[in-house]
Amino acid sequence: MCPTADHGAFKGRGGKPEVRLEAICDFDMYIWWLYFGTAGAANDLSIVSESPLFNAIRAGSWPPQRSQGIVEGLSLTWYYYLVDGIYPRFRIFAPPLPYSTTAKGKLYSKRQEAERKSVERLFGVLFKRFNILFQPSRLYRKADMRAVVQACAIIHNMVVAARRDGYADPIMRVDADAMRVVRPQQPASEAELREFWETHVDGTDDLQQQQALLEALQDHIWRVSGADS
Repeated sequence: MCPTADHGAFKGRGGKPEVRLEAICDFDMYIWWLYFGTAGAANDLSIVSESPLFNAIRAGSWPPQRSQGIVEGLSLTWYYYLVDGIYPRFRIFAPPLPYSTTAKGKLYSKRQEAERKSVERLFGVLFKRFNILFQPSRLYRKADMRAVVQACAIIHNMVVAARRDGYADPIMRVDADAMRVVRPQQPASEAELREFWETHVDGTDDLQQQQALLEALQDHIWRVSGADS
């Protein structure tokens, strides 16, 4: 059931009212971020623009910080997300390179698209495991629907955490402790605040930093498995 005034905004691809689900998961389909509540007529760009996570990253209120690492010479201090080509050119997004003519670029796109299917697998598993998510909702309020979705996600993560040590592909194992983030403390001085923004926020929509990330990923994948592909 959907109020008549909201029919247009919530009309999905099948012509019926839908509410969108945004999720970020790793290769094991462990859910690290989930947001439910975007109107069904929204596309990927609209979902990103409404996402509390990405809005917090751009506002500097919650930049996921990671221990500094080096990827093929690139100093990496932020997490990045595998996305399709429609997303904005931000350094936190690593899209495929469908028009690349180099062997490195083609191999990167092949691996990127393969790994990106994890989230599609996640939705399939959630719908299969929790039939309530696949059926039309009998709830009226989005808050109640959100509570159901979050409960299913928590149970799903418990199952993944209990079983992931027995998964078949140790190469793609994700270090859960390394992935965890801690909310940064409020900078004590103006100088610390300026350094905080320069390191974790200002470069979010820097096209050059995204390009540097993509080049580093291409070089890394080629060095690790280029000869075997």
